[in-house]
Amino acid sequence: MYTTLLINKIDYADNSDNLGNVFFMIGEMNKVESQVMDIIRSSDLVDESNVVYKYNGVDMKIRIQDIPFFVKSFTQAGLRIYNIYEEYEPS
Repeated sequence: MYTTLLINKIDYADNSDNLGNVFFMIGEMNKVESQVMDIIRSSDLVDESNVVYKYNGVDMKIRIQDIPFFVKSFTQAGLRIYNIYEEYEPS
């Protein structure tokens, strides 16, 4: 069975405080979930209620300009990021 996922094009020039539903696909999430949780909690950039941990990554409601911070934090911790996208949410 095939599933379709609609995503938005990320506007990297967006400096607003609007929150986007951004997904980070992380390798071996089952082994590194506690590291991911520690990085997110220590960042103070996202409320824990806006975070959903999944089997293959993490979904967060964050500002677009905060994406580079999380990429840097995850990679410095040795985590492998395979994909980043903003999920489409119909208005």
